[in-house]
Amino acid sequence: MKESPFSGPQFQPDRQPFAATQWTTSNRQKLLVLFDGDCPLCRASAAWLKRRDKEGVLRLLPLQTSGLLESLDLNFEEAVKQIQVVSLQGERRQGADAVIWVLSHFKGFSWLKFAQWVPGFSPASRLVYRLIAISRPRSRCSSCRR
Repeated sequence: MKESPFSGPQFQPDRQPFAATQWTTSNRQKLLVLFDGDCPLCRASAAWLKRRDKEGVLRLLPLQTSGLLESLDLNFEEAVKQIQVVSLQGERRQGADAVIWVLSHFKGFSWLKFAQWVPGFSPASRLVYRLIAISRPRSRCSSCRR
């Protein structure tokens, strides 16, 4: 049987209070990836990203991290609908655009930086993201039931 790309040790996100100054002083972590820490699919996706982040460019934090949303001026009800990514420079992306942005930092995925210019790629990737997002395992995830 083929192993799932999300299999492996269960990802236990860090839920320590967020301090923006700790993140901005790290010169390796370029992207702050925010995900729903109560959602099994979101946690599995974060674990998958963490295993592939060989350069250490990502900081993965659940939206439920104390002080995180306030420091980034984000609303939980909106943020929980899609993955959120913030750069050190303050640039923000969400949903499919965020996933593509994150993956483009990984070896073998750099071509994604240019894929957005291919006609139809961005709308198609957003559609696929929405289809996956609406099929999150609602029965085990309180925030997915919203």
